[in-house]
Amino acid sequence: KAWIAWICISLVVVPLLAIIGYYFASRPIRKGRLFAKELTREVEIEFDKMGIPFIKATSEKDLYFAQGYVHASNRLWDMHLVRKMLRGEIAELFGEKAFGLDEFMRSFNFRGIAKQNEKHLLPTTKEAFQAYAD
Repeated sequence: KAWIAWICISLVVVPLLAIIGYYFASRPIRKGRLFAKELTREVEIEFDKMGIPFIKATSEKDLYFAQGYVHASNRLWDMHLVRKMLRGEIAELFGEKAFGLDEFMRSFNFRGIAKQNEKHLLPTTKEAFQAYAD
């Protein structure tokens, strides 16, 4: 009978621990140092009490990478949704009711405009955009 109690406890405790672990693992970092292979040096990110990030980096490339990291950590879904909307791909997420919006957004040809504008960017600007996107 003791093993039945252990099984019942396990059925409650294990999922609860998994939920708690997922919650804490998925929360964005609020203070600390960022280490990533894309960085040339250590970057420090701190948030004030209002949640505004302050990034300390020794190079612009590292700064832009850290800014992209912070944005993605806090707003990945928003960034994904806006990208899908500007490409006219919202129906992929929300179904056929969004086809009209997709057609409307595709009529602006944002992707084509962005590709045309990319040709006129300075190399330093391209590097900054790439570091942010990495």
